[in-house]
Order: sequence, then structure tokens, then C-alpha cells
Amino acid sequence: QESSAEYSYPALKNMVNPQLDCDAQGKLLQKVQASAPEAGNSSQTEQKNVTATYKAAAAASIVYCFDITWGSLEFDYTPASMGTWDPETHQYVNATQGSWTCQSGENLIKIVNHSNTAVTATFTYTPNEAYTGISGSFSTPTAEIASAVGTTREQAPSLTTALTLQGALTDTAAIDTTIGQVTIDLNAK
Repeated sequence: QESSAEYSYPALKNMVNPQLDCDAQGKLLQKVQASAPEAGNSSQTEQKNVTATYKAAAAASIVYCFDITWGSLEFDYTPASMGTWDPETHQYVNATQGSWTCQSGENLIKIVNHSNTAVTATFTYTPNEAYTGISGSFSTPTAEIASAVGTTREQAPSLTTALTLQGALTDTAAIDTTIGQVTIDLNAK
């Protein structure tokens, strides 16, 4: 049996070669010999290798999403008091230190992580130039917040920290004056 595959070689059209045949248009006919089936066997078997290539799927992308709830961060400062003069003892009594106060919960900052990766949250307080004598600290200055994978939105991992101020407010005319800023840095684990 013979099967033919066509190749176009116009330049060979008029060449004589007993092993090559060209058709009228100069197309070279390649002769392929196929083995004849054995006597008594009317079937023929052919094989072709099957190849496969593993192509890894792209990794799931990281999606960052947070809910941040701020307290008002409004504080009142009460300066130190020498107390009340006692003429009997010639001493001041009930002296007090300067103190910072705020309404309940207004110094809290809460972060809820809806991302599909854990993150590290870091809180910093920076005083304004005119109030460098006042510093701020946090109950949790830095912490990891777990990934939200495997949780419901209502059960998403969260972190709450509280801001406390130290130092004296010497500006006696201050009313709702901005004395500093809180910065939150969120970094992937």
C-alpha cells in the first residue's frame, strides 16, 4: 500500500528521478511505504505517542480589605493641682497630677481584616510641632491580624488598641486643637 503527502517543488517539475514523482503542476509526491498486513490478518495497527505538559495554575491573588473604626480621639487635659491650702497644717491637701481623659471608648481604634492573608498592624503617634511635649502610646502597639480565610464576614479577625496620652498640655487656650496624628501601618505577613 502507498500513501502520498504532497510537497510543492516547482523547480523539480522537469527533473527525472526514479524515486520521486511530480504531478503536472510540479508538486512532488513523497511515497510512503506501509507494511502490508500478515496473511490471514485483515487489520493493521498504527501507534502515536500521547504527550502531556503540566502547567501550574496561577496562584490566587492577594486581596486586601479592612474595616477601620476610629474613636473620636478627643481628649481633655486637666493640669496638675497643688490642692487646697489647709491653714491649720500650713500644707496643701488633695494635690492632683495632670491627667488626660476622654469619653468611654473614644480612644479606641479597631481594625477588621477581610483579606485572604494575615497582616501586621503597627500604630504610631506623632505630635504636632507645637506639642512635642505630649506623647502617645498604645495598649497594643503592633500585632498580627490573622487571615479571613475560613471565617464569615461577621467573624473576621480583628484587633483593637487604645491610645493613651502622656505629658502636659501647656496651651491654656486650646479648644479642639489638633495636637498630633495616629498612623496605622498595615503590612503583609
